[in-house]
Amino acid sequence: MRVGSWSTFLPPIVVAALASFVLVLGGERATTSGAPAVGSSGFVTPESYGATGGADDTTAVQTALSSQMPVKFLQNYNVTTVTISGHNQRIDFNNYSLSGIASRATNAVLEITGRQLTLINVKVDQKFNKNYTSAVRWHSIDAANPAQYNNVFGMEIANSTKGLIFGADIGAVSVNSPLSENTIYGFKVRATQVPYIGNQSNGFLTLVSPILDCNPNEWTLQPGYNATAYATNAYSFYNKSNVQLTIVGGEILKTFSQAGYGFRGGNFIVRSATAIEIASTQGYLEGSGIIDGNGGGYMSSPSADGFVVDASATGRLRLINYQMRRAAGVSTVSNSKLISVERAGTANYTLEIISSTLAEWRWDTLFPLVQGVSLYMRDVLWSSSQFKGLVSWPGSPSDNIFTVADNTGVRLSDVLGTDSQAGWTYSYASGRGSAGWQRNLESPPTDYPATMQFVGTGESTIQSPTGTRGFVLTAGATYLIGSVSKSTAGGGNNIQINYYDKNGLLISSSPPVSVNATASYAESVFPVYVPSKAVYGAVTIAVQNSATSNFTGLRVVRVPGGVSPARTASANTPTTILGPFASAIVASRTAVPYAAMMRPNAALGNWFSITVTDSKAFTIGAPVNPVTGQVITITLRNASGGGLGPSIWDRVFKMGTWMNPAPTHSRSITFGYDGTHWVELSRTISDIPN
Repeated sequence: MRVGSWSTFLPPIVVAALASFVLVLGGERATTSGAPAVGSSGFVTPESYGATGGADDTTAVQTALSSQMPVKFLQNYNVTTVTISGHNQRIDFNNYSLSGIASRATNAVLEITGRQLTLINVKVDQKFNKNYTSAVRWHSIDAANPAQYNNVFGMEIANSTKGLIFGADIGAVSVNSPLSENTIYGFKVRATQVPYIGNQSNGFLTLVSPILDCNPNEWTLQPGYNATAYATNAYSFYNKSNVQLTIVGGEILKTFSQAGYGFRGGNFIVRSATAIEIASTQGYLEGSGIIDGNGGGYMSSPSADGFVVDASATGRLRLINYQMRRAAGVSTVSNSKLISVERAGTANYTLEIISSTLAEWRWDTLFPLVQGVSLYMRDVLWSSSQFKGLVSWPGSPSDNIFTVADNTGVRLSDVLGTDSQAGWTYSYASGRGSAGWQRNLESPPTDYPATMQFVGTGESTIQSPTGTRGFVLTAGATYLIGSVSKSTAGGGNNIQINYYDKNGLLISSSPPVSVNATASYAESVFPVYVPSKAVYGAVTIAVQNSATSNFTGLRVVRVPGGVSPARTASANTPTTILGPFASAIVASRTAVPYAAMMRPNAALGNWFSITVTDSKAFTIGAPVNPVTGQVITITLRNASGGGLGPSIWDRVFKMGTWMNPAPTHSRSITFGYDGTHWVELSRTISDIPN
């Protein structure tokens, strides 16, 4: 078979496969390796049915495609629209193309509705004809006739607004039929605003070595071309979450403009070192996705956020071995965020970045205050004008040195009041009024047992132990301070750190940092740089002009490593970050399987949960793999339906008398490891509902 210019486009493995075809005109048999054999009658051509290569060959081309015989093109053809609807049919475009000539609204130049097709070198040119919705539409006719088990060896689309629509157009309803087990080996576009659109219930498509480039190219020469409108609505792919799109290798490109988004949608998997070069915001996220390995990583826009989450999106974007690099110096002038939400809404989204590289992103936008979005990072190489180093951050309380006071509100009284309690000193501004604070157990954020709830319209503050009673800090080190909060009204809520010398005298305080005061829980994280001579620290939380505010998950985590001396007097951002963290980092509590003898693995995290399901005696043995200075919390949950049997604690635990929780309740106890024993630091003072 003549591969022609396609040998420069298709991957070598595909070229080799195509070279095995032997297709001969006349009565000789045509065969192909790994594909159904063609009968001795050979194949048909559009010329067999009168095609001339003239102004309109629609009828002849369609008759050939509908013949159920193998088809081979012998020249380019002008058509209004044609459909490939056969089963077990092989069609070879032979490096020739279909060109669209529709004079009225039409779905596509080419529609694919068949099953178990083998299509070779498909080429479609929409000719900038806006009467078409897309150049190619691949869809099922009805539930009884799914367009599935199809292989395409090479597809090229040119001069279109929408290249391939897999299923239905955005906003339309697809046929409820499986559009699955379909693969395109080699997909290329030119002058196509959106190369691929996926919108199909129960749809699955794999693109191997595609070139998904939404560059306008010759569109710029067309009458009425609007560069801004084109760029804003151009995506390398737009995949709705009802389709599983897998991209293996190839390129994802939007390099011509910083406007809009590189891609859009959800339920996509990009892997095998796909090159990604996007000048604009990387993606507009409507669902989950995975990008595992990418080359390039170029992003030129100094003002665009890295990713934007749809206001109602749920799910997770996992970036593994991902690169997102901007030009040197951008971080000194840009305030853009790593991730943001389009507008206030109900988003519940997680951005997870693992073993990746982020260049020229500001430190103070590393952990953005974004309602509805959580950030988890592990071994991320961060490089900017402010600092350079390896960063990790847990998505939930972990590796926390703040143990001098209750950090979740679980130890507070259930009675609203103004008393100091649970290690905190409470105060409020005179004359402004305050109803006080209390423990809140109603709908706390995920993974937290309770919140500190402030009720009133005045200004309230709480402060952890000060002076030499504060938590120990290392002068010159960098720490991350985090909390989860929400507020029903008002604003002005903030956190700051007070620094004390070895004698307990106040040295200075970090600038107050505003925390989330919206009506939904969100995480706030910010860095602090500990001044010289500081030995102890205390946290102050201020709540202002707010009807009801909730705080929980307060944590102070050190980022090990040195700090560059090149700093300004007012700077409160680190210049060098090294990692990983000194002890275990996990995204949530670790469940210990219930048994007669249990030994938590301290290397797995800092919060361990044991759910007891019967009334037999059980033993909590010495944790394995401890680290001196590590702090862990063990939670016992009573799910036995009655009273628990005796709980036996190993002698490695130095603790007071233990009381098991009542049915459907739990109790927690926190220990610090001194190198020999686990010494009790704190515990819940009463039963907590499971």
